[in-house]
Amino acid sequence: MDRDGLAHADTESERTALADAVDAFAAGDRPHVAVVGPPFAGRSALLDHATDLLDGAARIAVSSLADESITWPDSTAVVVDDCQYLYTRTIDGYAPFEAFADTLVEDDRFVVTGWNRHAWDYLAAVRNVDDLFSVVVETPPLSSSEMEAFVTAAHDGPLPSFEANAVTEPTGDGARLALPGGRSLPLPTVSLARFGDALGDDSPEEKRARVFETLTAQSNGNPGVAWPLWRAAVEDGTVTPAAIRDAVPEVSLDDEAGFALATVLANERLSTAKLRAVVGDRRYWRSRRQLRGQDLVTVAGDEVAINPAAVPSATAFCSRRRLLW
Repeated sequence: MDRDGLAHADTESERTALADAVDAFAAGDRPHVAVVGPPFAGRSALLDHATDLLDGAARIAVSSLADESITWPDSTAVVVDDCQYLYTRTIDGYAPFEAFADTLVEDDRFVVTGWNRHAWDYLAAVRNVDDLFSVVVETPPLSSSEMEAFVTAAHDGPLPSFEANAVTEPTGDGARLALPGGRSLPLPTVSLARFGDALGDDSPEEKRARVFETLTAQSNGNPGVAWPLWRAAVEDGTVTPAAIRDAVPEVSLDDEAGFALATVLANERLSTAKLRAVVGDRRYWRSRRQLRGQDLVTVAGDEVAINPAAVPSATAFCSRRRLLW
């Protein structure tokens, strides 16, 4: 859903920046471009546009964590996706990135690149990756109206019924009141978010607006994240703001598993061997069990991938723990 989602966003400024860089290249300059965005936010769509502007440009992708320098095609203009795989956070893991950087500095090619936001921030801090690029283009988030247009176009069949959250009875799942003798009683709690969703204008238009506002907020405007949240929230022909919030996995990890999560988030997907090399063999299995148990990652064959629905909560957790730069 990456490319279809970004088609509904206002990308005029991003496309103009790419076009200006291509014009500068045609005039003899080498304004290397970095397209930067969080996982699933639409980097490929902007790189597609750059490729179209650069008629005859070679298009390649770094498909996994690199052990050696990439092989450059015989072209004066190259579009490279998934550049987050150019380094590994191990002692000898930066050589492919350093070779890549040397090519950008010394070669006559014009290069447009795509980067995972978290990998980019890390390399900007430890390897000054941002100094290599004259133009940095950020993938734009979708507004609530753009999110509605995206979901309406992508949804198969009639849209579900939009409902407000039901105001439920207070529950005992929350803080507890300490009593003498080591005893405690649960304190009743009410979800303010769910209560707020049930207030206000009860018109169908208002209910629909609250659903898409919630979807936009929970996904941070990221269409590749919003789509799985939407699909998980639609049940029995109905969707509510609460169901969207409930579709975002919660994160509760120790530091070792948190570092493993940050590693997967910054790469989006990587082989189990690479993840074990980064986090350590002993920590790998315990961390993977926690990540899978909380629906933060998927494991298919020899690959570990971030669950798109988990990107917002995983990002927030890793940022709070200072595991992301």
